[in-house]
Amino acid sequence: MYYQTSPLSPTNPDGLALYDLLCSGCHGPFETSEVRGDGADIQKKIDEDEGGMGALDVLTDAEVQAIAAVLGSE
Repeated sequence: MYYQTSPLSPTNPDGLALYDLLCSGCHGPFETSEVRGDGADIQKKIDEDEGGMGALDVLTDAEVQAIAAVLGSE
């Protein structure tokens, strides 16, 4: 993965850091993101390449769950 040189941990992923790195380019900064509160079905959207999200298929299940958890933490 291209973010291996960052302080992100593959065993204890930081959902907010992953969102900022991988999602904010399309969905905007976390604080004002239109997808906040919608952590459900991220993996399905990746699998279906919704909006080009198929590129995120390199993420581990734990990383996807970490992003979903931070988005759903409203």
